[in-house]
Amino acid sequence: MVRWKKLLNFTCFQIGWFACAIGATGGRPLLGPLVVGVLLTLQFTLVPSPGKQCRFVLTATLLGWLVDCGLATAGVFTFPFGSGLAGLCPLWMATLWANFAGTLHLSLDWLRGRYWLASALGACGGSLAYYGGQHFGALLLGNNASLSLLAIAVEWALVTPTLVYLSEVGSLDGLKT
Repeated sequence: MVRWKKLLNFTCFQIGWFACAIGATGGRPLLGPLVVGVLLTLQFTLVPSPGKQCRFVLTATLLGWLVDCGLATAGVFTFPFGSGLAGLCPLWMATLWANFAGTLHLSLDWLRGRYWLASALGACGGSLAYYGGQHFGALLLGNNASLSLLAIAVEWALVTPTLVYLSEVGSLDGLKT
């Protein structure tokens, strides 16, 4: 794969994460979803099967968001600016999952077939992202921050290799360029 595509994908991921965090804390909760939507649309032009990539991103978004909703319901984290409908995680949280899913075919494609590595990366990177989100003021970890981060690490240690596997089969067949 062309190196510039991977670098662009990684840069878009970082911009998307910051847009979601800044939008959530600045009273502009739709900023992140709008920015990530534009960036993902741009990135879909970099893959041979944009429709398959879009379906994968939607599947990954739903899976990640549902697991996050479960953790939020359990009190692992809360949102200082309101969650969403019926106590569900806000849209910008779902958007973060879409943003992450967009990396699995480009900048993180090296995780394919390396499920233990994907699990370790997910545990570390996921918990660091939520920790950073707390420092931005986008979310609040539960009363015991260490236990909250442990629960988040477990979530990401399980979901990341699952998404890597899904990126290899089914919806992403033939996407690797």
